[in-house]
Amino acid sequence: SLVHAESYFRNFCWDLLRQGHVSGGTEVDLQVEAGDLMLPGSLVLTMAQILGELLTNSLKHAFRNRDSGRISVSLRSSREELNLEVLDDGLGFAELTEGLGLCIARSLTGQLHGRLSLSSGTGTGTRATFVIPLCPE
Repeated sequence: SLVHAESYFRNFCWDLLRQGHVSGGTEVDLQVEAGDLMLPGSLVLTMAQILGELLTNSLKHAFRNRDSGRISVSLRSSREELNLEVLDDGLGFAELTEGLGLCIARSLTGQLHGRLSLSSGTGTGTRATFVIPLCPE
């Protein structure tokens, strides 16, 4: 069955935020945008696992010693691929240390024949982009 992606991901993200994964009680402005995409339920569940790992990393690490922060989650579709992006305005990092969460996200991405990229810089926030083909080879 098909699932309305924006409703599902918005509820999923807010539930994760309410679980208290934010470091130091930081107030987080969370924006979720996915338009009117309807996606297969099995795909949405796998994407939610990846999103959960990426969002948890932002919530745990991005906003240390800050009163507030912003996280944007966006899902876009073209004929060829889905593009899910998690962007925060947090501390960023100079060098990536890949923990269990990112290993899980990379493994799930591989199962969907996709790719996961991270970009960041100290003080510039972090952007995680997950792209999957709509017609895997």
